[in-house]
Amino acid sequence: MVHAFVPEHLLDLADYLNNHQFRSELYDLQCINRTVINRLYFASYLHAKEWILVHGEYDSLDDYTDESSSHLAIVVALRRLNQHNLSTDFFNFKELRKDVDYDIVKIINDDDVKKAYEFANAIFSSLV
Repeated sequence: MVHAFVPEHLLDLADYLNNHQFRSELYDLQCINRTVINRLYFASYLHAKEWILVHGEYDSLDDYTDESSSHLAIVVALRRLNQHNLSTDFFNFKELRKDVDYDIVKIINDDDVKKAYEFANAIFSSLV
C-alpha cells in the first residue's frame, strides 16, 4: 500500500513525548500521558487495519461486523483471523484509549502508559 505517512512514526512521536522531560509548571502531565497513549493507540489501529486488509478475507473493515465502529471491527476481524489474544488486547487498548480521550476526571498514570506500550508492542510484533 502507498502511504502518506508511516503509522510507526506515531510510535516515535509517543516515545519522544514520553521520554522528554516536561516541566510540570509549564505542561499538564495528564495531557502528555493521554497524548502518548492516544498516539500509541492510533499507530496500532492503523497497523492492525492494514494487516487485516492484507491478510483477511475482505476488502473493507465494514464487512467484519454490523457495528458502525471501525475500531470494534478490528477486534472482530482479529478474532476471526485466529488472533484471539490480540483481539482481546486490542479491545482493552480501545477501552483505555476511550478513557484517555473522553474521561477527563480519570487520572491517567504511568502504569496506564506502560500498559499502552505493552499493547502497542504486542500488536506490532504479532502482526508482521
